Amino acid sequence: MPNKMITSQELRKKLQKLSKKEGLVRIARSSFMNDTFKGDFNYSMGEEPIMRKFGKYLPIEKNWSFSVFQPCIRIPDFHKGVKKNSARHLMVFEMSDVGGVHVSKDCDGRQIRKKIITSVFNFLTKELKIDAKYIYVSYFSGNDLNTLSQKKLQSKKKFSADRETIAVLEQLGISKKQLIADPNAFVLTFFPFEFYAGYRSEIFVKTKKGLLEVGTMEFMNYKTKLGKDGLLKDIENADGFFGACGVGMERLLMAANNYTDIFHGDHIFPLFSRIMKLSKKKNILEAHIVCEVIRLLQVIVSDGYDFENDTYPKRKIKIKKLIRQFLRAAGAMELDIEKNIDSLLDMNAQLIPFKPKKSIRLSNKKIRELICQFE
Repeated sequence: MPNKMITSQELRKKLQKLSKKEGLVRIARSSFMNDTFKGDFNYSMGEEPIMRKFGKYLPIEKNWSFSVFQPCIRIPDFHKGVKKNSARHLMVFEMSDVGGVHVSKDCDGRQIRKKIITSVFNFLTKELKIDAKYIYVSYFSGNDLNTLSQKKLQSKKKFSADRETIAVLEQLGISKKQLIADPNAFVLTFFPFEFYAGYRSEIFVKTKKGLLEVGTMEFMNYKTKLGKDGLLKDIENADGFFGACGVGMERLLMAANNYTDIFHGDHIFPLFSRIMKLSKKKNILEAHIVCEVIRLLQVIVSDGYDFENDTYPKRKIKIKKLIRQFLRAAGAMELDIEKNIDSLLDMNAQLIPFKPKKSIRLSNKKIRELICQFE
């Protein structure tokens, strides 16, 4: 394991300290299973809390700013990473805001935008000691709605480049060569309800293996307009503004500690290392799969997931596929799951950075029973 400059818990403390300094209220995380991401697991950071507080997304009647550590699950991203032999993707990862998540009645949002961008820049350079010359940021360079909607809307409406974000970045010392023009950096969701739309910027840190994406900023003062059929009809000005920066905790650890593998995070590596040690055949990518399925099953089951009574067939299919992949990968490595699953679950229980809602001991029993169904 590489020499650590900062641990996962130290990173959490730095982010929590930043939130207090900026006067943000830190809210409880969302459950992995919630009504915003029906039939799936919690995918992001801000959507569910907004629905939980207001009972809707738009229009928002009052200002609200909050901060959160939010564990997320993105199974497709991990599988894409495995196919590309990438060491940058996890199924289970944690997001945090930097500078807050803001819903405002102020349609302009300039002060929120400046606050977030400045907070992110200062956190990377001052708290994590990342040299500013290694920070790169993408920005929306302009495009038409027809293209942005993937030709779902035959519209001539055009959106100009995000000059305001560029201006703030340049004031902070980001040079033009560190700015990446992206004509598709525009948030346009296809939820079956109206939601914010607008500019997106990805934050990268330059490493020996290229640019590493560590976070995403969103500044949105547009909203989607749905037709009676529930399909996207248009994009129009919103009666307010949404601004946030979400950073991937494990990606930040990679950047700050110069890790080459995201599994080197101190809250993951002991489990990954144990899997490698117990296996007769050593294979890093197969070990990634075994490690991530253990982590995923433990957090969702301890969060209340019940495979037998899940009312969403697509979610059950995903879990079935994952367990079969897990068993295949373990078999390829000649890892005795029946003999070692208890010790692996016990180890991971000590590594989870957030507190599960239910008993880990009871969850482990359910996980063993679930895996046995597919052996």
